[in-house]
Amino acid sequence: MGLSAVPQNGIGALIDDKSDADGAVRVLRDAGYYGGGVSVFIGQEGLNRLDLKGETHGVVGRVKHVVESFFTEERKFHDAIESALKEGTCYLTVQTDGSDEQKNAVQSILKAHNAHEIRFFGSWATEHL
Repeated sequence: MGLSAVPQNGIGALIDDKSDADGAVRVLRDAGYYGGGVSVFIGQEGLNRLDLKGETHGVVGRVKHVVESFFTEERKFHDAIESALKEGTCYLTVQTDGSDEQKNAVQSILKAHNAHEIRFFGSWATEHL
């Protein structure tokens, strides 16, 4: 997935209860966000897959991590994800086409399943949903 917690035009959210996360995944997939469009990260395995610190991305990845930590809000979000996953919270990502229609639909589904810290990652900015 790279150093971003969510690919461009994707939405990321934390869900505390695994049964809520499972329900959100079912509804998202039924709504057409299936295959590689929905990812779930849990615990240490999830952290390893996300590689938020760029440890497996070589020198360029580590440099990007350092720059992010000084200049972007995304670093704070990464820290929140890391803490949450260590405590057993689920982190879901959903790929969208970037349209308001899809952002609103995904946000609605996630909120209905008790998601919080919902963010949309656009081309040039992160939007709190």
